[in-house]
Amino acid sequence: MSTGKVFGLYSYGRTLGLKVVDVPVIIGLNWVILVYSSNAIVSKITSKSLVKITVASMLMVIYDLVLERAASLMNMWEFKNACTPFRNYFM
Repeated sequence: MSTGKVFGLYSYGRTLGLKVVDVPVIIGLNWVILVYSSNAIVSKITSKSLVKITVASMLMVIYDLVLERAASLMNMWEFKNACTPFRNYFM
């Protein structure tokens, strides 16, 4: 179980494979792909940095909203009390 200080209390399941310090290695790769993809999509629309940062961040949160619903069903991770806290999306 995580400390809960940033995203809330959650734990990873077995689906995501090899873990280092209880975090699946694939999670780091996932973040790199998400940041790169979000930036690439928004860069096609605008070159203004503040707009790119804002819209790319919003895309990632929307993706997370969808993924959180499936993650526990697929044993990727699960939040304590089966409820994703708001701060997970805010952070």
